[in-house]
Amino acid sequence: MPPTRGLILDRRGRVLAENRASFSLELTPEQVPDVADALGRLADLELLDREDLPDIRQKIAARRRFDTIPIREQLTEAEVARFAVN
Repeated sequence: MPPTRGLILDRRGRVLAENRASFSLELTPEQVPDVADALGRLADLELLDREDLPDIRQKIAARRRFDTIPIREQLTEAEVARFAVN
């Protein structure tokens, strides 16, 4: 969906700022019955690196259960599609 502001151009009509979609993978522990299983399944789908799982678990443990926690940013469209299918 194009943003309402449109493109930002200079006086010669050259694009200064483009619009790109940005996808993040977030988790709300309160809404996930088994966080460890969910993280393992995301690693199986190659959306997370297994070596990053301890850091992600620590980040989750440090936050409140109802907080939304970003666990991966800048997903590609292929990764978003893989997540959506599974």
